[in-house]
Amino acid sequence: MKLRNLFFGMGVLAVMAACESTPNGYVVNGEISSATEGTVYLKRVEDKTFSITDSAQIVNGKFMLQGLLPNGAEAYGLTTSRTDNSPLLFFLENGKLNVSIDEESKQIIVEGSESDVFFRNVVEYSKQDGFQIDTLVAHHPDSPVAAYLLMKSYSWGFDTQGLKALRSQMTPALENSFYVEQLNDLISRKEKVDVGQMAPEITLPDPDGNLQSLSSLRGKYVLLDFWASWCPDCRREIPEVVNAYQKLKDKNFTIFSVSLDRAKDPWVKAIEQYELNWTHVSELKYWQSEVVNQYAIRWIPAYFLLDPEGRIISVSLDSDGLVKSLKDTFGEY
Repeated sequence: MKLRNLFFGMGVLAVMAACESTPNGYVVNGEISSATEGTVYLKRVEDKTFSITDSAQIVNGKFMLQGLLPNGAEAYGLTTSRTDNSPLLFFLENGKLNVSIDEESKQIIVEGSESDVFFRNVVEYSKQDGFQIDTLVAHHPDSPVAAYLLMKSYSWGFDTQGLKALRSQMTPALENSFYVEQLNDLISRKEKVDVGQMAPEITLPDPDGNLQSLSSLRGKYVLLDFWASWCPDCRREIPEVVNAYQKLKDKNFTIFSVSLDRAKDPWVKAIEQYELNWTHVSELKYWQSEVVNQYAIRWIPAYFLLDPEGRIISVSLDSDGLVKSLKDTFGEY
């Protein structure tokens, strides 16, 4: 059966998930097999982080949570650790839900949430060849699950116009959805760093603690490179970046690398290991770095090629796109 037909057959669940918002809110009756006492935390999924919105005492392996979702179903996580960044994920909606969790085996079973059923079905289908998020959005434009998956897992792969096109398909039923609000914000930020825009200023410390500014490189072509030492895709593409630097450094070209590292030592070691002999800066704040928000970064590596005036010439997400941009600008190199 084709994925298109599978999505169509799940339409009833999507509509129920989008519309099932009641004034009575939700009641979650939970059981946890890995703990008989303690505290369970309800954490809202907020893009790349989680925030605690509620908690409940575990008594004889059971707990209860209740509240109201004013804008319909949303993704949440359950965990017994306040600091856990990998809680057991599920789609919460208004109504009565029964939830069973086992943190040791990392399993969660949810009854009473049609949006959770739809979510799990889509996640399974997404593992198959031929899955496309734009097909899901097209067939379920009123589904918070589709909006969530687009924002969380697939938005990095679309340029500004592509995201706008997908957002325009979503119905008014999702107007106040948390995920559509996130999409609107992301599109607004991407528009400010699109081709033709002036690159926003970046001033951050280098490995020696000295502040370095992107604008100090005006007069040169600059490759603004977002990466991190912990990022396998970044490490895999470093040879191409080094190759570009070696061949173009005498052609009024340089690189300004912004790292999303969390600690100084691995960042500095990676710079030394790969002999990355250009300007490096970082806040060492991982995805919470302000420049991540400023440049609408959803995935690394990410490359912005700037002209000598500081205007964005191209935006690339891999070395293939980078090489094409450099060839378009400098010819064969």
